[in-house]
Amino acid sequence: MTQNNHEQAPFHETDPTKLIPFNSFDINRHRIEQIAGIDGPIVDELAKVFGVEKPENGWDVASLGELISIVGPAKTLQDNIPAMEEILPGVDGKRFAIEWVKQSGLLEPSFRNYENPDRLVPHLFETAVITGGVSNWMMRRAEVLIETLQNGTEILEVNLVAGMREMRTAEGSDVLEGDTEASYMERVIKPLIESSTNVTVDLSTPETTSGNEISAEVAKITKGAESVLVACNAGNWIQNAGQIRRAMDEDKNKVFVVSDTFPVAENDEPPAEAQNPLTAVGIIGRNLQELKRQTQ
Repeated sequence: MTQNNHEQAPFHETDPTKLIPFNSFDINRHRIEQIAGIDGPIVDELAKVFGVEKPENGWDVASLGELISIVGPAKTLQDNIPAMEEILPGVDGKRFAIEWVKQSGLLEPSFRNYENPDRLVPHLFETAVITGGVSNWMMRRAEVLIETLQNGTEILEVNLVAGMREMRTAEGSDVLEGDTEASYMERVIKPLIESSTNVTVDLSTPETTSGNEISAEVAKITKGAESVLVACNAGNWIQNAGQIRRAMDEDKNKVFVVSDTFPVAENDEPPAEAQNPLTAVGIIGRNLQELKRQTQ
């Protein structure tokens, strides 16, 4: 369940060596080396296990890209599993990945300003945004947005923005042959939100599969809004809202995020029920790179 933190207590951690979870990260005060692993910074632990040398001057976007090329190069996370099973084999390999997920707080819920976790969350947002993804992610984003509204947050309008990636019927029983993210958003997600809320829902379907171009569309649609809430799924909010935030030319601090919580699969639960720990490692790598982009 999403925590409504309009009255959240300030986050006072100032020790630059203190290890923290993802959802406590402050762009202005923290470094990616402070994201917690099992026995130290998770970025260093990942590098050691996957054989990536840490640059002399510290981690940068390029070196983190090298790490991603090993732990999660495919955008469709399930496609990364075979390679990960070779590097982290068997039950012991999965247990290691599970601990990384738990210690980093990857799948914990968030309801916060993207830049600063201390900033109070507004009671009223001018607009909320959901972007495309695999069907399970789009559905979870819709559900967390509906729950947020039901918990008392007011939103004047919802903007759905989805591109033309061709979906796989294996993504879910409600995915039709020939569906794109845009058609799925129009056929499934838009009616769900409209039937569950009284909020105006608009749909934009840019002719692209590029995440950067979709984020640019979001920035154009929300230009002038004083507050933008990006509804995300657990683990992905750093990348999803971060890419949108980077697309905004000004007033980037108006971006807030809300995400659900999600369990890690400890007993081979299916993707609709829990996050595969091997695919989660790729999400961790991409999150670290996104936070580095935000702080450099």
